[in-house]
This record gives sequence, structure tokens and C-alpha cells, in this order.
Amino acid sequence: MTAANITSDRTAGIGTWSDQEIVRAITQGIARDGRILKPPMGYPFYAGLKQSDLADILAYLRTVPPLQ
Repeated sequence: MTAANITSDRTAGIGTWSDQEIVRAITQGIARDGRILKPPMGYPFYAGLKQSDLADILAYLRTVPPLQ
């Protein structure tokens, strides 16, 4: 199994995803293109986070250097 690229890379990562697309992926397990994402990500756990905590996660993800 290969982990998804969650860096800011604009081609291979999530660099072109909107904030809403990233939050949906984290909380609902739905990718930008509508694919259902696979475990082990704890989508139900993340869905229960406060909006401020999700905003912090999003802010962190935006700082991850691109990696292809």
C-alpha cells in the first residue's frame, strides 16, 4: 500500500485542492474527484473535531513542502 501525497505539490499532492476539498477528504473520506478514500484514516474521528481544530490541520497541511 502506498500513502497518498498530502504535500503542497501542485501535481502529485493536494496543492491545488480547495480548503473545502481537503476538509471533506479528512472528515468524510471523499477525494477531490469523488473517490472514496480507504482506511486507515479515522474519518469518523476527524468528523467530530471542532472547526478550529480542522482549520489548524488545514493550515499545517498547507505548510508541508511539495514532494513528488
